Amino acid sequence: MVFRKNREQKKEEPASEDTELLEKKPAVPGIPKKSIWMKFVWVLLAAPMFLYLNFALIHLTNFETADESLWYSQGRIQKYWKAIDERNWKNTRINDKPGVTLAIISGLARYWEKDAPPDVEEKNRKFQFFPVDQIEEAHFNYRIPIVVFNGVMALYFFWIIRRLTKNEWAALFSATLILLNPILLGISQIINPDSLFWTFSLAILLTFLAFLESGSVILTILGILLMGLTLASKYVGVIFFPFLLLAFFAHAMYRIPDWVEKGEKIWKKVLWRALVYPATIWGSIGVFALLMPAAIIKTKYLTSGTYKSHGMYGIFKICMAIDVLIILDALIFKSKGMIFLAKYMKYLRIAIVKMLFLFMAGVVVLVGVDWMMKLDLFHMFDMPFEGGKLAAFKALPPYKQFLLEARPFVFSQTPLVIITLVLFWIIGIFKKWKSEWIIAVMTVFVPIFFLATMEQGLLIHVRYSIVLFPIASVIAGIALAEFFDWGFLKIVPKLIIFVMLVALGSSYLLSIQPFYFNYTSSFLPKEYSIVDGWGYGGYEAAGILNSLSRGGIARVITDYDGVCQFYKGPCIGYSDKLRPSMRSRWNAGKYDYIVISAKGTDRFGFSDSFPGFQDQRFIWEMKIDDRPNNFLRIISSANYKIPDSPQVDEPVISSDDSIDEENGVVDPDSEAADEESVPDVESD
Repeated sequence: MVFRKNREQKKEEPASEDTELLEKKPAVPGIPKKSIWMKFVWVLLAAPMFLYLNFALIHLTNFETADESLWYSQGRIQKYWKAIDERNWKNTRINDKPGVTLAIISGLARYWEKDAPPDVEEKNRKFQFFPVDQIEEAHFNYRIPIVVFNGVMALYFFWIIRRLTKNEWAALFSATLILLNPILLGISQIINPDSLFWTFSLAILLTFLAFLESGSVILTILGILLMGLTLASKYVGVIFFPFLLLAFFAHAMYRIPDWVEKGEKIWKKVLWRALVYPATIWGSIGVFALLMPAAIIKTKYLTSGTYKSHGMYGIFKICMAIDVLIILDALIFKSKGMIFLAKYMKYLRIAIVKMLFLFMAGVVVLVGVDWMMKLDLFHMFDMPFEGGKLAAFKALPPYKQFLLEARPFVFSQTPLVIITLVLFWIIGIFKKWKSEWIIAVMTVFVPIFFLATMEQGLLIHVRYSIVLFPIASVIAGIALAEFFDWGFLKIVPKLIIFVMLVALGSSYLLSIQPFYFNYTSSFLPKEYSIVDGWGYGGYEAAGILNSLSRGGIARVITDYDGVCQFYKGPCIGYSDKLRPSMRSRWNAGKYDYIVISAKGTDRFGFSDSFPGFQDQRFIWEMKIDDRPNNFLRIISSANYKIPDSPQVDEPVISSDDSIDEENGVVDPDSEAADEESVPDVESD
């Protein structure tokens, strides 16, 4: 009834040309409408982009994380490009992630690398000499394209956020928070599918939201492309299949009343958006298949990597059915069904959004206070931060699982971002923000993501939840722009806010430099560590070993990825296969040094097989971020002997221990390994 009256009034008072012009180019909140310099706000983005590149280049070649060598050294990237060059389409499936975008972007190194990357695969139970200089060169060649690409994408994020919010400052603040986020910068230095997955995920989310606002054909095409790139990065991108439909419905509930007031042909707007949604999904599947032609050769790869991935098929069919109903409602009933829902769900919508903000603020505060104050309210402090599919996690009730899923989100965000989110959500309970529907849609993605991982029985850690970090940065950026366009806060110049964001972002990066991906908020007590290792410190440990090794004759064993690659002498990675003979070899002096880490000692259970090993005298130690549970230590065999103890049942070792001299590999039991032992080194 009200909608009909408003429509009649609108017909009687047609909009003037000036009104239409203002609707097309609304003034930026808090800024004079005729301010010309606002068109050049994007120039300010040069400052955070410069800082991003400067910080990213520091230490870029001086670490190696687990599984990186599988991409740049052992052939996944090369395999993809070889398959493309030879038109061997079946071989374009290089991994189950699938990591195709990583192969494409990181693989640009093939155009300037002088030599093929070295083979750094660690041979089982073999001492090995690693080509350090070649490894560092390969690190630069294959990492720099990712760093540059993600930096350049900040320009796209600025453009699309400005188009979405009609607010240059919101776009600038958001892009700045993304560029100077330690976790996002850290993952951008790593040759891993997640380093690009977060970029394309944020891009498709923002692009689709901007399309919903404008109905632009250009954004439709961009959305199809970006959704395809997201799927080609990681299959988990299928979470956007149902989420984009949810975003479409939320947008309709917010905008249909406005369209009614303006006398718009609502059914046409709804129909267009309802048609673009499946076009985006099916079009992205086509893009995915073009980027990985193996999916065309073998349709199983196509379906399992898209709409049949991770239990998605049932949800996918429901989404398609709902969209068909919306299309039929538009064609047959002129969207009367959607108009009815928008009219009578208004107060329910308001209540849902307020409850969402209250819930998310409550979860963040509850988790934050529980760990900050060491209250252990839910008796979950023994659950490791480094997640995975843990039986202990699956046995917990759902509410405890949800709180545990929130830990990385709470404690790996910068204090600025997490405080801004909580304040914005709390104030949003009592006040309607101008960008409420955008914030609501992006906020609800967080608990949906947690629930999806819970359904998989997976306790997430920072890398698994990497997609949440840019989303949080965008919410915080939009929130700050609206904060300082509200009431008396309008008097604060936006340029001052920008300068403060740059300064704070730089301080967060400096606090953890150069180990960005190990960033942990100061809200988390030092005795806890959100992220362990990721190869950080291995280069520094190798440097110490190189100085102690007397020309590279010292034999080193390490439980940590990223040490051997920078050590110039014989080195071997510890594994469970080495455990049975570890005691005798160590005491006989066949290992000179061992590098142990917090993660490795926990993983291999040194305390059970080698009593007191991780607690005895060490000659060097590094605590990343000054956290005692994120350490690397070097122990000399001259300083410690493993006490005799009954042997536990352990795996049988293969007798294939021959010397592989051609590949620079030496069996630790061979005569070639029985060189002069390194003398005793006193502990610091």
